[in-house]
Amino acid sequence: MPLTVQSVGGNATPVAYEPPQVIAGEPPVQTTCTPVSGSTFPLGVTTVACATRDAVARTDACTFTVTVNLAPRLAATTFMAFGNSITEGKTASGATPNNYPVQLARMLTSRYAMQAQSISVVNKGLGGETAVQGAQRIHQALDDEEPQVLLLEEGVNDLQTGATAIPSMINALRDMVREAKSRGIVVFLATLTPVREGGTPPRGDAAFPHVRDANTQIRILAASEQVILVDLYQSFGGSPDPYIDVDGLHPTEAGYLKIAEFFFEAIRARLEIAAAPASAGLVRNMPVPTLPFARLR
Repeated sequence: MPLTVQSVGGNATPVAYEPPQVIAGEPPVQTTCTPVSGSTFPLGVTTVACATRDAVARTDACTFTVTVNLAPRLAATTFMAFGNSITEGKTASGATPNNYPVQLARMLTSRYAMQAQSISVVNKGLGGETAVQGAQRIHQALDDEEPQVLLLEEGVNDLQTGATAIPSMINALRDMVREAKSRGIVVFLATLTPVREGGTPPRGDAAFPHVRDANTQIRILAASEQVILVDLYQSFGGSPDPYIDVDGLHPTEAGYLKIAEFFFEAIRARLEIAAAPASAGLVRNMPVPTLPFARLR
C-alpha cells in the first residue's frame, strides 16, 4: 500500500519504512528495496522497488509509492469571532465552554501543528446584541484585538421586531464588513442559523418568519462586498433539526461543533497555503505499508 508523509519545509525529506512482508520461501530470505528505508525522498511521488530471494534462488518483486506532500500552513493566524449569543456560545440551558470559536481553534491548531503556527481565535460574542448594536461595538473590538481575520455572525436579534428590521440589519453588517476591510482584515460573513417556532422558552418565534429573507440579503451583501460567505443556514440543511436546541434559537453543543466545522472548511479553502522552503527533518514513526509478495515460485 502507498505511504504518504509531509514535508514541513517543502524540501526533500528522509522517510523510514519497514520492509514488505514475505509469504513462504525457503529461509534464509533476503529482501532489498530501492530507495532504502531512511533515504531522502523528494516532493511528489517516488516508486520504491523491492526484490526478494530465498535459499534456493527463487525470486519475486513488488513496488509501492512514497508521496511527500507540503505540510499545510495558514496565510493568517489571528482570528476574531464577532457576533451575538451564538458566537458567545449560549445554549437553551446556559453557556457552553465548547462554543464554536473554541472548537474552531482546536481544529486549526491540529491541522497546522507541523508548521508550529501560533493560532488564536478570540471570542467577541455578546448575548442579546443586534447587528445595529454590533456595528457600534466592533470598532473598539478591532482596535483591541487587531485580528487578521474577522468571523462575523450577527443579525438574528434584529428580527425580533419583524421584517422591517432587515434593511437596518444589512446596513449594520455592511458597516462592519467595510470597517474590517478598511483595515486589511479578511472577512468571513455567516448567514443566520435556522430557528424553530414553539421552543421552550420560545426564543426563535419572532425571527422565524424572516430568517430566509434576511439570509437572502446577507448572501447578496457578501457577494457585493466580495467577502467570504459561510452559509450556516444551508449547511444546517435549512432546518433547525437536529442542531438547534429546545428554545428554537441557540445551537446545541453538536450544533456548535457543526458551526466550527463550517468555518474551518471555509478557512482551509481560502487561507491555506504551501509551506515556505526550509530544511527538512527525518519523518519518524510513520505508518508502514504491509506489502506481501506473491508466493515464491
